[in-house]
Amino acid sequence: MLLNTQRFGQLEIDEGRILTFDEGLPGFEGLHQFVLLQPDEGAPFMWLQAAEDPQLAFVIVSPYDFFPSYRLELAEDDRRSLELHKPAEAAVFAIVVIPDDPREMTANLKAPLAVNPETRRAKQVIVNTKGYGLKHRIIGGTAPKRRPTRAGRVEDQPLLSAAGSK
Repeated sequence: MLLNTQRFGQLEIDEGRILTFDEGLPGFEGLHQFVLLQPDEGAPFMWLQAAEDPQLAFVIVSPYDFFPSYRLELAEDDRRSLELHKPAEAAVFAIVVIPDDPREMTANLKAPLAVNPETRRAKQVIVNTKGYGLKHRIIGGTAPKRRPTRAGRVEDQPLLSAAGSK
């Protein structure tokens, strides 16, 4: 399928890579299909591009890249809606906010994105774990030395296929 994006132009995307957020994202409840894009392979930053809105994309990271002690406890309802047999099967991402001064960028650890790599069902979940907030600075902390494998099998597959190539 061809995906039009404001940031990356037109991309050819395998429909099997589309993530479905049954409930949408808070503030964007009408959008249910998104694609993970990783323009710079090996870089910790990825994009969650809305398939239904070319202008909407979020910068995301694996929280484990920047916060190695981060642990996501999925509620039973979240596990059920994601069709996860084990919570460890989930790929986890945090939405990043990049202000004018990128050194001040933050990750939302309170409401991460959980993805079932098998079914491609996804959900922004709310974490009740003490100490996780909406804005955790990601620069100035521990930087990753390599891409983690903890984020799950979603990262094992090519995330981006430019138009005309696979």
